[in-house]
Amino acid sequence: MNKKVACAIALGTTLFASNSNAEVKKEQKTIEGSSMKTDLKIRMVNAYELSFDTKAGKKESEKIQNEFQDRAKSTQTKKEDFEKRARELERKKSMLTDSARENEQTELVKLQREIENSMREMEQDYKMAANKATERISKEITKSVAEIAKADDIDIVVDMQTGRAIYVADTANYTDKVKDLMDKNFKEEDTKKTA
Repeated sequence: MNKKVACAIALGTTLFASNSNAEVKKEQKTIEGSSMKTDLKIRMVNAYELSFDTKAGKKESEKIQNEFQDRAKSTQTKKEDFEKRARELERKKSMLTDSARENEQTELVKLQREIENSMREMEQDYKMAANKATERISKEITKSVAEIAKADDIDIVVDMQTGRAIYVADTANYTDKVKDLMDKNFKEEDTKKTA
């Protein structure tokens, strides 16, 4: 992110607290004689809120909960079964032969490993599903922000939670100009070193 955009974001974040519709005026700068845009319209959105308080966000959250609800119940049932069997073994272990007690303990250890593996697998699957859902809703947020920003002629839209620019208009993006200047300066330095 170039310094102009970074400064605009920082300034926009600061100004948002007092006036969410503030338009930031930037001092005119020049790169290689061409003037840069000086009036930047910056707006802020709360992407976290959009992720959970919109119909799309709620649908994604509900979808994940429904997907993992049965698995969580199944794992909980296995866990309760394990605890019951462990209590029974503890209660009757003095009446069992050594061989029978060892068999019961071995079965309990297997069941415990199975439960732990099931829980680990479910947790990994949940994280993966949540990441995919977050990605889907994030794309929808970015698309919607860009659509509104273009319609309202906004230059930069920033997520107020992270400070990340969600949308930057082409007119506010000076990457190519900075890159050209850096390349020119590099060639000049390279020429000076070889001379």
